[in-house]
Amino acid sequence: MNIQHHLGVQGDSGAYLKSLNPQAPNGFENKLTGRGVFYTLGIEEHSLVVHISVAASLFVKGGVFVSIENDFNPNNYGFQRALSIVKEGGEFVLKELGIHIEQVA
Repeated sequence: MNIQHHLGVQGDSGAYLKSLNPQAPNGFENKLTGRGVFYTLGIEEHSLVVHISVAASLFVKGGVFVSIENDFNPNNYGFQRALSIVKEGGEFVLKELGIHIEQVA
């Protein structure tokens, strides 16, 4: 079960991504055009592995892309309970990444 967002940001998305991933190999410095991060979380109580990717958005100019992939193995839940776990976990991930989503008109 995946959650993906392409988000506009307030401020500099490049600086934000650099704050998540400050180190790059020395040889990359003159060639580096972007940064991103990948995290894997294990949630034993739900037999859940969560893969998180954060990078520059390809669709929102100056924005970020956030992907949260949830892999229950084994899946011991029905769809509604799994969705509830995924939503709660997604809120936790966004909070820890410092991302607050606002609707704009």
